[in-house]
Amino acid sequence: MVKANREQKQHLLVAGYIIGDVDCQIPSLDGPIGNALFSVNPYALPLWAPQVSVYGAASTSPSISVADLSSPTFLGTLTLPSGLGYGQDVFFDVTNLLRSVQTPYVDFILESTSGIDVFSSLSSNDGHPSQLTVTTTPELTSTPDLPVSCC
Repeated sequence: MVKANREQKQHLLVAGYIIGDVDCQIPSLDGPIGNALFSVNPYALPLWAPQVSVYGAASTSPSISVADLSSPTFLGTLTLPSGLGYGQDVFFDVTNLLRSVQTPYVDFILESTSGIDVFSSLSSNDGHPSQLTVTTTPELTSTPDLPVSCC
């Protein structure tokens, strides 16, 4: 399992026209991606936007540019559980995006139209900033005519 984080903001703020952006370096991996999770945790409570839209984009730069923000891919909606506290992570599956990216960085863009959420960042956090956690699956060696059981 490898963790990466890169955003440089004072806070990761998501509020109406203000989008939150996180730039993560894709870690060096020792096998194919089995699972990739992007996580955030609250820096300020309460969280006013229970649903946050998550977008992703491949990037060649360690910082987010206007070009990165112009054509991200919608990955889905992150639903924040009620009662989420300081330092408690909420995870969003980004496995398909990470499997398709061929660049050294990936950008995550967070957007909400229903309220204000403030998440931890590198400079301001309650435990740790946003994270990208990637696990790999071991490569199977080829053994001919060996049945594989699935339950």
